[in-house]
Amino acid sequence: MKIQINKLLVCQKRVRRAEQIPSIVKSIKLGEFIPPVIVSETGEGMFRIEDGVHRSISYLLSGREYIEDGEFYIVPFNRSRVTTGTLVELKEKYEL
Repeated sequence: MKIQINKLLVCQKRVRRAEQIPSIVKSIKLGEFIPPVIVSETGEGMFRIEDGVHRSISYLLSGREYIEDGEFYIVPFNRSRVTTGTLVELKEKYEL
């Protein structure tokens, strides 16, 4: 299974510690291990990032369209968390 990056939703309104992203992008391009992104399925064909926004933005910035099996795992959806938008919108908001 793989998940399209443009199908990822976020719970964050801002990117904290954006200075970490370039080194994560470099690791992705070198094929180094990165901890899996934790997502939940919203039931609408979308997935919400529960942990791993920086890693997900880094996959996007490295030219990837998908996160592959093994690069993520799925946990139950938590309805008490508020979804604030898409990963792509968050990335564009911060011009990353």
